[in-house]
Amino acid sequence: MATYKEIQEYVQLNFGYKPKTCWIAHAKEINGLSPMTATNRKDLNKREHPCPKEKQEDIKKAFQHLVKSFLFCKKPSGGLICNTCLTRHDGGLL
Repeated sequence: MATYKEIQEYVQLNFGYKPKTCWIAHAKEINGLSPMTATNRKDLNKREHPCPKEKQEDIKKAFQHLVKSFLFCKKPSGGLICNTCLTRHDGGLL
């Protein structure tokens, strides 16, 4: 998976704003990925700054674009999304 910095750079270049890392983490969660847990996060069950709905698709497009730079995992995982390559192992990309 791409780094948060790479995702921020892609979104900045293509959509004209720099997403907050908490937005990226929330977008990962929405898309079934495992985000990093921030060390300063106060409550694991509540998001102080969720990703705005209008920004979620831009961040998802960054995930989809940046995955092309990584090798795909060859191990089937029963249709779950691989955190390494952002691919559903039933054959479909997110």
